[in-house]
Amino acid sequence: MTTTVEIDGYIEQKLDVLVGLGLYATKSEAVRDAVRHLLESVDILSISVDMYAKSSASLGFCAEVAGISCDELMIVLQRKGVKPHLGVDEMSQLEAEANIAAASEALAFEGFSFKRIADLLGGVIFSGRPWPTYLAQAQLDELDFELRRVVLARLGMAESGFTLITGLKGIEGVAIENNISRGEASAILAAEKTKATLVADDHKLRTAAVNSGVRVVSSPALLVCALGRGLITEAEAHEGLERLFSQGYFMPLSPSELSVKKLSVSILRR
Repeated sequence: MTTTVEIDGYIEQKLDVLVGLGLYATKSEAVRDAVRHLLESVDILSISVDMYAKSSASLGFCAEVAGISCDELMIVLQRKGVKPHLGVDEMSQLEAEANIAAASEALAFEGFSFKRIADLLGGVIFSGRPWPTYLAQAQLDELDFELRRVVLARLGMAESGFTLITGLKGIEGVAIENNISRGEASAILAAEKTKATLVADDHKLRTAAVNSGVRVVSSPALLVCALGRGLITEAEAHEGLERLFSQGYFMPLSPSELSVKKLSVSILRR
C-alpha cells in the first residue's frame, strides 16, 4: 500500500536544502527517514495496549499495530494487568451459542480462536465431523509453523472436511471500518461466503461479525457443544475450560462449576 503525502512551503524548502547538501538523494528519502525516526520515538506497544484496554480495537488489530503476535500481546496484557476481552460472561449467552454450534452445518475459524480449539479439540475439528471446517488464507498465514503444517497436510485429505478459503474481496474495507485486523476481517468474509458459523472470541471481532449478519460462537461454547454431543468427555471439557480460563477468558462461572452443570448438556442432547 502506498501513501501520498503533500508537503509545501517552509517544510519543502528545508527538504530541498537537505537534498541539496547531499544528505538525502531525494525528498521522498528524507521523508521516509523522518517517519522512521518518528516511529522509533513512539512506544507503539504501550499505545496498542491502551487501545485494547479501552476496547478501541480488536486483539488482532492491536497486535498487528504493535508488530507482534496475538499470543505475545496476551502476555503483555497479563503483565500490565489488562484482562483480555475474550469469551462470554453470561450463562444464557453461553448456552445459546452452544446450541447455535450444535445446529451449525459448518464452522469458519478466526485464527486466534482456531489455535485454541486446535489445541483443545484438534481430533474433532480436523476429522471434519460433525462440522466441515473453513479457514481463510490470511488466517492460515498467521498460524505458527507446526499448526500450519498440520492444516496444510489436512487440506490434502479428501475425508478431512477442511477447506481453505481464498479470493476474498473487501478485506481492507471491513478491517478499517471495524478496527480489526485484516486476518480477522477475512474470517468474517469467509464465514459470509460459506454461510458457516464463525468461531471467534475477541469481543470487538464478535461485534463486527454479528453486525455483518454472521452467526458467532465462542471457544468455550464450542467446548460445551462438543461435550453435549458426546464428542469429548466431561473431564476433557473441564480441562479445556480450565485452560481458557487461565488465559483470561470471561466465563459466567468457574470451569469446575460449569463442568458440574454440564453446560446445558441435556438441551444439546435433545
